Amino acid sequence: MPSISKEELFQNYEWKIIKKIILQEFPWIIDLDVDPSNLEIYSTIFVDLIIDPFVFSDTYNVKIKNYVLDQIEKGEKVDELYLSLIFNISEELESEIFDKIYKLVFLVVNSKSLPDELRFSTFRPVGFDKIIIKPSERFIDEAKSRLNG
Repeated sequence: MPSISKEELFQNYEWKIIKKIILQEFPWIIDLDVDPSNLEIYSTIFVDLIIDPFVFSDTYNVKIKNYVLDQIEKGEKVDELYLSLIFNISEELESEIFDKIYKLVFLVVNSKSLPDELRFSTFRPVGFDKIIIKPSERFIDEAKSRLNG
């Protein structure tokens, strides 16, 4: 398995295209990240989705779980493996969302217009790992509003 650092990955053209398309298509995803230690352990590049839970909630008309709102209100980072641990969401909707994300990644990594020297996916497949909500003042205020409203 060829080695790649987080910095090399983030400078890679294919990564930049994947990130741009995902952020455009899913406005509730505000960033993509990787754990550098996972890059050394696994052959798959596991991507963390940094999300805006309120945009997600409004987009899909689903409720954020109260314990998650409590964590956000306290300024704590939320770090889960499944959307269903953050939102009251059906398995079907969660699968549909991730299917759409994977299809976008598939389209990029299988595009014939991207030369091999600009790729990382020829030797490292992409998977999704965690869903993360990073603390912010806006999120804290919104969580308070939703808990009290």
